[in-house]
Amino acid sequence: MIVDHIVLSRSVDLPTRGYQHDPRHMICIPVYLEPTVHMIGQPMINMDAFSQMKVDLGIADWVPSGREDGVVLAENGAKLCYMSQGRGRNDISAFMDNLISQEHTSVLEHGMYTFVFSGLDRYVTHELVRHRVGVAYSQLSTRYVDMLRFGIVVPYSLWIDKPSYQDWYDISKQQYEKYHDLWRECEKENASTRISKAQREDLVAFLPSMVETRIQFSANINILKHIFTRRCAPDANKRIRSLFMKVFKLMNCDGREPFFSDFTLNEAQDGLIRRKIALAK
Repeated sequence: MIVDHIVLSRSVDLPTRGYQHDPRHMICIPVYLEPTVHMIGQPMINMDAFSQMKVDLGIADWVPSGREDGVVLAENGAKLCYMSQGRGRNDISAFMDNLISQEHTSVLEHGMYTFVFSGLDRYVTHELVRHRVGVAYSQLSTRYVDMLRFGIVVPYSLWIDKPSYQDWYDISKQQYEKYHDLWRECEKENASTRISKAQREDLVAFLPSMVETRIQFSANINILKHIFTRRCAPDANKRIRSLFMKVFKLMNCDGREPFFSDFTLNEAQDGLIRRKIALAK
């Protein structure tokens, strides 16, 4: 969520750079208060192959009770273990609750979901990449792009304290303008070639610490549930909690709700509480 822009005393000299700018063509740096989340990938079953599998395994009449392909993958994996297709719990919510209560959750790892996060800072991504199993990451590089094309993140505590926010705004503006000027000097020195990697690496030192980053993140359901438990807890960092509450709301819908029946919103509606599901009799 963009709440402001840092307007530099520098004009857009090359429109092809992709800078945001105001009516006077001054470079504008978006200020983000909250990250943006896009879910761009999810499991998709090959229905022809799935139907042929059922014929080959002698379960042609079985109809999965899950409504979403990731849920069906988990359901199929669990039932394959015991060849229990057509028997036992036919309601997908009851079936998934039974799996979760028995901690038979390896079947939740068959489907991967992919997201793109933007408008967040590297503090958040440094915490995110500590989660290593069942995930994949691809992050914006500060070595290969001009960072004036991207935004900056303001902590909520600074945003609501206007004098502190103004101080932060002025300091960030000075840093961005220094970065801009040094980048242009390097371009003049390398008129026939691109700026070297070494120069770009050094220029990063002049950027504000809260400069925006962007990251593509893929994970299976098992690790997502672990992340929700840790990062959406009431005592979790506010920016990380805000990010993963957005992910949770995208995931806990469209037929995926049985995966998350052990989560409830906290009293403030800004975090999650995970409860233990009792073993079914």
